[in-house]
Amino acid sequence: MRSVVLAITVGLASLTALVRQDATPAATLRRLTGVEWIAGPPWRVESPEWSCVHGLRTEWFVDGDSATGSLRVERRLHKRPHGNLHRTGPVYGSNSGEFGGDVRWVRGQADTVVLVPENWVQYLPVDSGTYVLAGLAHMTMSRGSLWLLKSEQDVWSSRKVANLGDEPQVGMIEDSNVVVVTLRSLVIVSLRDGKTDIRLFDRWYAAYANSIVRGDDGWLYIGLRQGIARVRQTGDHQEAEWLVPRALADSLRRGCR
Repeated sequence: MRSVVLAITVGLASLTALVRQDATPAATLRRLTGVEWIAGPPWRVESPEWSCVHGLRTEWFVDGDSATGSLRVERRLHKRPHGNLHRTGPVYGSNSGEFGGDVRWVRGQADTVVLVPENWVQYLPVDSGTYVLAGLAHMTMSRGSLWLLKSEQDVWSSRKVANLGDEPQVGMIEDSNVVVVTLRSLVIVSLRDGKTDIRLFDRWYAAYANSIVRGDDGWLYIGLRQGIARVRQTGDHQEAEWLVPRALADSLRRGCR
């Protein structure tokens, strides 16, 4: 039997679990944490549960190791990167929400070039350059895009690869695609031809996605503020379920406590 490690730091749970096809994800999490998890459909928009997660101060993050087939799940304090500078070499990304942001190449002390004229969200480095997720959701407006940054002989350039339809929240490189979770959908952009496949998920809106990894069971695991989402696409058929600690779900139903 493979070993598992459970570490608890600063009162927040951190765990590593094998994503196995012979055990449900809820059972795996329960075995490791001693906390009961429940699985169900995504919460209906404007339901008491959906409304209450806006005030939660912690989020669940997922990561994985494709070599061992493990899924790492960590609970952290909720913190968005607004207002900070995010650097990759001489390129800086900023995101101040509705107050603006962009991605800039700093050529000198007083010389900058705007490479991406939208709020920075995430860098996705590859051998050929760095992909950038950018966008903003505010009030009734939501937009997002994918860009490619390249440096040749220390000169940086940018190219818009695709429109994402909504503000991107998190993404990853998988094979020859960029997989992006946006405000209300799962978007797959082909890096070969730039074609965009937007897969809308009912009740997905404002789930606060923060991380994404594919388990060796074929499902995408997405870290959310309230728990973990599992998503799978088989042909034209879409499946999605929420994994949430039972205590949290019960508490939210009683009124945001």
